[in-house]
Amino acid sequence: MRLTLALLLSLVAAPCFAEDAEVDPARLPTKPADSPDEISGSVIIVSYKGAPKALPKALRTKEEAKARADEALKAARAKGSDYYEVVAKYSDDPRGRGSVGVIPVGQCGLPPLEEALLGMEIGQVSDVFDCDLGYLIVMRLAPKAAVSHVLIAFKGAERAGANVARTKDEARELAAKVRERVTTGGEDLAKVAAEVSDCPSKAKGGDLGTFGRGMMDPRFEDAAFALKPGEISAVIESPFGFHVIKGAKPEIAVRWRASHILIRWKGTTRCPPGVTRSKDEARKLAEDLLRQLEEGADFAKLATGNRDCPSKAKGGDLGVFGPGQMVPAFEAALKGLEVGKLSGIVETEFGWHVIKRTK
Repeated sequence: MRLTLALLLSLVAAPCFAEDAEVDPARLPTKPADSPDEISGSVIIVSYKGAPKALPKALRTKEEAKARADEALKAARAKGSDYYEVVAKYSDDPRGRGSVGVIPVGQCGLPPLEEALLGMEIGQVSDVFDCDLGYLIVMRLAPKAAVSHVLIAFKGAERAGANVARTKDEARELAAKVRERVTTGGEDLAKVAAEVSDCPSKAKGGDLGTFGRGMMDPRFEDAAFALKPGEISAVIESPFGFHVIKGAKPEIAVRWRASHILIRWKGTTRCPPGVTRSKDEARKLAEDLLRQLEEGADFAKLATGNRDCPSKAKGGDLGVFGPGQMVPAFEAALKGLEVGKLSGIVETEFGWHVIKRTK
């Protein structure tokens, strides 16, 4: 994961916050009901001088940063508060409204951030936690949404076609009529989009497919992610015009999670200089490890002690990945495995693998 950090450390005192503001129970972390393959969130970063990866202009003491982060947390959990306004006021990097994008589980560059996201439900706000950047607060967000929409543009709107002559007021009025047609009128939004939409997606009935955080205008995105499948939004204004949006079910990407034991031999791709064993010697070692696993040995322990891959630190866990992210032989072996099962010995350009599918 990449966090793009602005060099905009604010030296102005934090905005005042009412100590007696009511906490929204829906924003308090609770044990999540699901175990996702992908996570997303919006972070508030409060950096301080001396943090391992502090922002260059982080001049606060650690104590000052903690006090500011605690105040931000109260604001973020206050009933009726706009979380993104809190990001803008308190975060040292408010760009992109604090979005961390879509992160496959196991591939987050900040383990405390991943732990916080996995420890709560969508829409909840974490406790303050310390990491290399400083103090962080994160709200867990749905990683992806899928919608169809009708766009009614007006003269002067961004990317409005040369033939768009209606005024902004006329566009707003037409969008309201479109919404009435697809709600009380019961018309199919795809049919209406094909008829009147000013977006190229009209050729597909207004279908925008599945998309992640940070890919759309913020106002459009907020509305899209709030919709349930089949639900129709209010009329939403963006720089492109007025939208009527219909929620859909996001497509679920093919994802696997697996652990492996890699035994290299001299000459394999990216082989470390210290590996001197022959291909036959590596094969015998892989066969012995597979035998131990079949007899009930702990995979993570064997992986940690017999590994030629950096993932040994995680007991061989490769995290979550999708098609095309592994070499073909590895992926082909994984596709044929049930969750919890072991592969045989698999050869790739990196060496011999024993693979266990975990999800």
